[in-house]
Amino acid sequence: HSNMLEFNDLPLAKVLADVENHFGIKVILENQELLKCKYGSLFPDAKEAEVLKGISSVFKMKLIKSGERTYRLEGGDCQNTSE
Repeated sequence: HSNMLEFNDLPLAKVLADVENHFGIKVILENQELLKCKYGSLFPDAKEAEVLKGISSVFKMKLIKSGERTYRLEGGDCQNTSE
C-alpha cells in the first residue's frame, strides 16, 4: 500500500488513530484536551518518526519513545479546535 499519509484538517484523535493503524504503533496523548485540535499535513513518503515529529512540533508537544512500538506525546497546546 502507498506510504503517503494525508491529514486534511482532521481532529487529532483521528490523526493519531490513523498513524497508529498505518505504522502499527501505540501513541499515548497525555493532554486529552488536544484530541479536538485540528491538524493538516501531507507526508508523501511517511515515516513513523517524521510524522510524529511533525505532529508534536505543530502542537509544541514533547515526543517520547517509551517502548519498542509506543510513543508518548506530552504537554502541548493548540488554537484551532473543532468547536
